[in-house]
Amino acid sequence: MSTQPNQFYSTLLLVAALISAIITTIAWKRREQAASARSMAIFGAAMVWWCLMYAIHWLDIYHPSEFFWLDLTYVGAVVVPAAFLAFALDYADHSQILTRPVVALLSIEPLLTLFFLFTDARFGIFFAGKRQPETSVIQNGGFGFWFNIVYSYSIILIGFVLIFRTCLNASSIQRSQTRLILLGAAFPWVADILLILGLFPLPNLDPTPMAFVITSVTFSYAIFSYGFLDIVPIARSTLVENMPDGVLVLDKLNRLADINPRAKQLFEIKEPAPIGQPAEKIFGHLSELLSRYLQIPEGRDEIMITGDSPKFFDVRISALADKRGNFTGRLVSVSDITLRKEIEIELRNANQQLQLQISEIEALQAQLKEQAIRDPLTGLYNRRYLQEFLEHELSRATRESLPLSLVMMDIDRFKKCNDTYGHKAGDMVLQGLAEMLLETTRKEDLVCRYGGEEFVVVLPGSKPEITYQRTEIWRQNFQDQCISIENAEIHTTLSAGIACFPVDGDSMDLLLMAADNALYRAKQAGRNQVFCNDGSHSGRLP
Repeated sequence: MSTQPNQFYSTLLLVAALISAIITTIAWKRREQAASARSMAIFGAAMVWWCLMYAIHWLDIYHPSEFFWLDLTYVGAVVVPAAFLAFALDYADHSQILTRPVVALLSIEPLLTLFFLFTDARFGIFFAGKRQPETSVIQNGGFGFWFNIVYSYSIILIGFVLIFRTCLNASSIQRSQTRLILLGAAFPWVADILLILGLFPLPNLDPTPMAFVITSVTFSYAIFSYGFLDIVPIARSTLVENMPDGVLVLDKLNRLADINPRAKQLFEIKEPAPIGQPAEKIFGHLSELLSRYLQIPEGRDEIMITGDSPKFFDVRISALADKRGNFTGRLVSVSDITLRKEIEIELRNANQQLQLQISEIEALQAQLKEQAIRDPLTGLYNRRYLQEFLEHELSRATRESLPLSLVMMDIDRFKKCNDTYGHKAGDMVLQGLAEMLLETTRKEDLVCRYGGEEFVVVLPGSKPEITYQRTEIWRQNFQDQCISIENAEIHTTLSAGIACFPVDGDSMDLLLMAADNALYRAKQAGRNQVFCNDGSHSGRLP
């Protein structure tokens, strides 16, 4: 191999190393501004090492061994794939994946590769005796060599896919930038693949460093022409300037450090912005609000500014700190929520009106339901509700083994009363009986008008003897009652029949039939009497 090609090749490698070093320096300085800058710097540093060691290999200087400098190139070569994947994850906004355990996992293969490389003379895992003397191109090797090749290109492929997907979803500027990154990063790997497959036309020359020169130039062009690693800060600045929310930055002395156009509009601040002025001076008309919020480092609240047309704002205050965690000021974000609050107020008023209407409807429904189960003349429950109530109480009595009594009563000679005194008098008699029963029954009892001059009283939990005694009291009270109408006094009586659960029946129909039979016997016995279904009556307990 002649000297001239070696020196020329070394020069190209040194130029590539220099350009990569410049890129690395720029990226490292901007590592706080862009997430991908740190991994870009590591990627560039690995490229510098690889090119530099390979350049020294081609120089006519001290060589401790034939492959000493060539083997050292692997220190950078094994780092490049992992660094490229890290850069791709950062650039594609997946930096959260790069946790410490993941970074440690990515470090295992490079460390194993270097271990097997430098111990190959003893273990023969990396080259497996296939390394040819007087050559700088490694095209074949053992298990360690091929495992490193497959692993490296696998994670490089993953990185390419991530950047390519970012390119598809990026803006026009970022898409052009991403294409340059893909193009520049592709050259070394294409050259390496050609070398591994034996398709490179120049023997004993590794084209990878030549490709790195192109990569370095391409990355440099991306940096200086498209503002690579600067796009995120620029985008953030543009975002703040054009965002719909007002943004103010106050220093720790509550002086205005920055303000965006929207905040000027919201607070009616005229140009130029009073940067450096105390907030109390700038927002003097909001002194009450300032005294409340300038004393807290963080918070969030909704405020209303009164005026000809009240305005509502959502105010968020966030503390700002330096790298050491020292308080440096506040970031105040203000959103105009007047329209939203007006809609909320309208919805609240509409909801209140709707609730009022619903309450009225529910009251009407309850009234209609009550009217459907009430007798309009006496105000007592009607036959329809009796069925519902009696079925429920019979179920409970059966379930809990409780007594239940039913009294059916009828006003004696009611038709004669109507014919003699008129229907108005008859109505007054019916109302008088209803009032007396309501006044002398328990809360849990049910009094209903069964039909015409017939009434039914249901007494849950009442035993036969107690029911008989109470019915006698009702009969006596009604007998003593006097209805006065048009200088006439009306005295009437009632007859009653009693049926008891479960002896006289275990269903509603059977109990009503038994009570009706007892009432019939009371009528047949001369009226104004109380009969039980078993035949006992007036003065004799069942």
